[in-house]
Amino acid sequence: FNKIRNKILFGYGLFILIIIIQVILSYYLNNKAKNDYENITKDIKPKVSLFNKYRNANNILILMVKNKVSNVKSGLLSNKIKQLSNVDLPYFRSELLNLKKKQNSILVYNQRIDSIVKNTKELESKVKDINNLLITKKDYLNSDKLIKAKKLLKNANKNFNKIDVGIAFLQKDYNKKSEQSYAELSNKIENSTQILLLATLFFIVLGLIFSYKTTTSITNPLQNLMDGAKNVTKGKYNSRVKVYGNDEIAELALIFNKMSISLNRSFNDIRKKNRELEQFTYIASHDLQEPLRTLTGFVNYLSENYGHQFDEIGQKSLGYISDASERMSLLVKSLLE
Repeated sequence: FNKIRNKILFGYGLFILIIIIQVILSYYLNNKAKNDYENITKDIKPKVSLFNKYRNANNILILMVKNKVSNVKSGLLSNKIKQLSNVDLPYFRSELLNLKKKQNSILVYNQRIDSIVKNTKELESKVKDINNLLITKKDYLNSDKLIKAKKLLKNANKNFNKIDVGIAFLQKDYNKKSEQSYAELSNKIENSTQILLLATLFFIVLGLIFSYKTTTSITNPLQNLMDGAKNVTKGKYNSRVKVYGNDEIAELALIFNKMSISLNRSFNDIRKKNRELEQFTYIASHDLQEPLRTLTGFVNYLSENYGHQFDEIGQKSLGYISDASERMSLLVKSLLE
């Protein structure tokens, strides 16, 4: 039964292949969604973080400068102000310029970045001037220096506002981009889920169709063989079954048909022999009855007309002949029946 076994093994193999394809497709779609999410996060998160740090440094710097100008006791802020104006802001500024080069942004973004960089440089310069004007307590007592510092602070505040508005614009834009990217990713995941679902349904239907065909290719021929065998048991020796395919069941169906042909031929021969035997029996019985009737007639004639002339032995002999003739006649009649 190699062919039937191969059919069943092929069915199991197809089922396993469907599962493997399903797993690979699921893994591919999930991995693609994961990579897209990581790319979005990798692309947007550092930029948003840069904007937040930039904006915070800008806010802290202007607050410290305001505090320094208005409070004579704020001399300790000078080092922190220097850290922000000489190190932090220049770093953020350079990162923003690098972002501009990498992104190939549209004109409005480039202009916004250029404005932020320009105002940052001006803010750094004014903060340095303020920091240099107000170093000691005597400087705070110098009205000219204090007026000049307040004037610089006023201008620096304008730079601060422009920087803050510019960064807020970039933050808003990138947050919008982030939302759009995540929305697109969500749609991709939803579409991938639908594709996966449709693929699952397709493979399930394909597996069911193949399973049905494989099952019916085995059960239908077996059912035909069973029906044919039942017909043979009922005496329908000319019963034949349909042959499907070229597997072992088909070979069995061919053997069954050959057996049915052989049985039908044998039983036809037997019927023919029986008819010949019946005919022979009829002829033989008819031919035997004629001499028996003749013999019985002569025995009766002798018994009736000459029976008194026979002695006891002769009469008994005639009785034996008459009984034997009757028994022989009954045997012949039973053959005819």
